[in-house]
Amino acid sequence: MSLSFKKLQCILNMEQPMDNDCFNTAVLMLACDEGVLFTDPPIHYMDLRFCSMLLDSTRGQKFCEKEIIQTLATLFDSWPGMETDISSCNKIYLPYASIGRYILYIIDKEARRLHIMYHIQSSQLSEDKNLRHSLKLKSFLRDFKEALEIKLPGWNSDISKWHRLFPAGVPTSIDGNVSGYFVFHFMLWWKGKELVKPVCADGYELRKQFLLYLLKHRGNEARGNFPDIVKEFLKC
Repeated sequence: MSLSFKKLQCILNMEQPMDNDCFNTAVLMLACDEGVLFTDPPIHYMDLRFCSMLLDSTRGQKFCEKEIIQTLATLFDSWPGMETDISSCNKIYLPYASIGRYILYIIDKEARRLHIMYHIQSSQLSEDKNLRHSLKLKSFLRDFKEALEIKLPGWNSDISKWHRLFPAGVPTSIDGNVSGYFVFHFMLWWKGKELVKPVCADGYELRKQFLLYLLKHRGNEARGNFPDIVKEFLKC
């Protein structure tokens, strides 16, 4: 894990949104966890590289260049140490982030359904914001589809026309700075039909749980070298 101490400190700062590097590191840990091997059918977890690359490449233009689409397709490859082919994964967990606000799209290839998980319910958003989100989503899913087709030749389905579901029981908050923490915990605990473990609605507690996940993970090579103050925090 290569995160600076400053970035780790910012996790508990209520005025700061989720840092993308922190989010990507947590997803890497989740995707490479041994427990994922026993998920049947397997799930393909994605980090923010897909979203970031796509947003950077389409800024100021409507369509993504073919070279970028081919690069995006490589993000469907297996994670390090994992030998899971995208063709065997019924579900793809795809996080999206823009201006510090996160959304989780769960693409169910088998059922042809799109779950949208966001800490602000769609009914709480204005009609104008819902319309803008729908337009951005359609463009985003078009490029996602083209990238996936490279890895799955012959797979041709317009995801933007799939049935969209906003799962019930998802905690909400008016604090936009915690959206990334919600989305990561949605990825951690959503198992197809429901959250198998409640996601805390308290922003500070959610940040604390995320920090503990990063620090306690067995893949963290620095665990044995933590200062005493950090070791005491980990006992919480």
